[in-house]
Amino acid sequence: MCGIAGILAPRGGNADRGRAERMASLIRHRGPDDGGVRASPDGRSALASRRLAILDLSSDGRMPLANETADAWVAFNGEIYNHRRLRQELEVRHDFRSRSDTEAIVHAYEEWGLSFLERIEGMFALAVYDERQDLLVLARDRCGEKPLYYAWEGETLVFASEIKAIVETSGRARRIDPESLSQYLTFGFTMPPRTLLAGISKLAPGEALVVERGAVRRFSYWCALADPDMVDVVRCTPPADHALALRTLLERSVQDRMAADVPVGAFLSGGLDSSAVVALMSRLSGRPVETVTVANEDAPELDESRFAERVAREVGAVFHRVAVSESEAVATLPEIVWHMDEPVSDPAALNTWFASKRLRQEGVVVSLVGEGADEIFLGYPNYLRFARLARALRGLSRLPRPVRRIGETLGGAALEVLGAGIHRDLIRRALCDEALFLGTELFFQDVDKWPILGPSSRAVLEAYPSAPVAAAVQASAPARLRDDPLGIISFSETRMRMAEKLLMRVDKMSMAHAIEIRAPFLDHRLVEYALSIPSSLRAEGGVPKRLLKEAVADLVPAEIRHRPKSGFSTPIATWLRGGVGRYFESRIARASIFRDGILDGDAARRLLAAHRSRHRNAKAAHVQLWNLVVLAEWYDRFAIDGLAVSPIEATAAE
Repeated sequence: MCGIAGILAPRGGNADRGRAERMASLIRHRGPDDGGVRASPDGRSALASRRLAILDLSSDGRMPLANETADAWVAFNGEIYNHRRLRQELEVRHDFRSRSDTEAIVHAYEEWGLSFLERIEGMFALAVYDERQDLLVLARDRCGEKPLYYAWEGETLVFASEIKAIVETSGRARRIDPESLSQYLTFGFTMPPRTLLAGISKLAPGEALVVERGAVRRFSYWCALADPDMVDVVRCTPPADHALALRTLLERSVQDRMAADVPVGAFLSGGLDSSAVVALMSRLSGRPVETVTVANEDAPELDESRFAERVAREVGAVFHRVAVSESEAVATLPEIVWHMDEPVSDPAALNTWFASKRLRQEGVVVSLVGEGADEIFLGYPNYLRFARLARALRGLSRLPRPVRRIGETLGGAALEVLGAGIHRDLIRRALCDEALFLGTELFFQDVDKWPILGPSSRAVLEAYPSAPVAAAVQASAPARLRDDPLGIISFSETRMRMAEKLLMRVDKMSMAHAIEIRAPFLDHRLVEYALSIPSSLRAEGGVPKRLLKEAVADLVPAEIRHRPKSGFSTPIATWLRGGVGRYFESRIARASIFRDGILDGDAARRLLAAHRSRHRNAKAAHVQLWNLVVLAEWYDRFAIDGLAVSPIEATAAE
């Protein structure tokens, strides 16, 4: 729900109300129903909002919204699922003038100060400004469903739900942060606090930024697996009861996420996760649920629509099938990249875009999805393979240094010959005693980046490998996971790929069509419980999502429960040998990112040729090519001007 923007000039500056209005207008697609701006009397702050009305459709829910004394204001994007319970507790001492969940935020802040973040439950990016205290709170929800970006312009803080609202209203230089470029080429996204744009930062999931009378601090108010009470609850629960406990949490989560004064539907892929959500929605609501699925007619092996239709028929849901063609994908790519805001290398963005568009055409404003289940319940077969590989690689760092050098030199070549080049970087890292990044998807491994880089990037990028990113995330995991590679993978994927890739894609593509997406599997209580269960039980017997399958066995037909994992797939490999490949070939010839020496055009052409030829060592070429397609399109769409070359350019001035 909604989009927010704002300016804070904490040291007696002047927050430009007009600019705040322009920032909000640039993200009007997020909230076409209403808008507002609040400039503080002293000129220090300006909050702006665009509203997608979901609860209390009247003007009483207009934001920014104030407390009773009009000295604390809130603008927020998202949904607070426990707002009714909070209201019952707060209305004893506070006057509520609307039925919106927004008002619960400002009164919760009044009542509990900064600890209000621990009380609210939901998905959100929020800004609360206390005019009496000259205190601004920015916060992102626990799992990262809603993004929030910010930048320092001297001593003035500018923030918004989307980067374009910041850069399109300023004269700031638009350059790539080199460290973030390295991250993007490896992971397909960037990790907070960085974005690909130098000087633009983003909050991490479960993080807040507070500016109080000019003093700045960032802190985490939540982290999965950080609650010792939940660990104790799970430890004391008999393993046979975990499925029942998870089912109870999931039912409550779905019930909470169906609350709305507008039509609620669902994305239905035909897989286990979305099928369970739709089945529960049907049971809990007692009425047909509007669902949409994307059909891949260019690649029948990826087309799940027949499974989705089967589930819809079983539970009595209304089924809408959307076929996406290659020509539509090519024609829509520039618009998709514009709305993506910062490049995210996920071809499923195409599916999310067209599914959201169709649901909105059907009058649906809120949609539930199955995101998050794979990460917390270990749904990808790669997780199990990489965990076994990690155990096998543990002893390599203890080999004598001369032996490790020989292994580093010869191991990569041998793996290429065997067609297992994807493991080269894991072998290298194990031999060098670096952190092993174990996840479902890597694009350009550190050893593969050099050939694709142009001369401008090579001059500055060698010092920015991606290994420290993985090391930092894994180091933040609880000590009890250190000897559990599968648990580490689940924890890391939740913090990294899920939050900064999958949820970014879902938010940006849905909000482009004014659709609010809600993810029942990301209720923080469910996440805490699931991640506290030993990985050996979540994927017992080496079966991905074994525990979840048991929890929803009566909801989902056996044919769907036991299908191989497919994902929200697109036929991008096929398209890159056809129209999308021809499109990229033309972009290599004229895109600025190649002319500016950020990427090497000849190397990109060779990669495309290898993919077209189906060379055995080009198995991952299609995901690498899509990574470059999105990056090149973004570079031109946002008029990027080269690389940042100084630390001051590349980092936020906090």
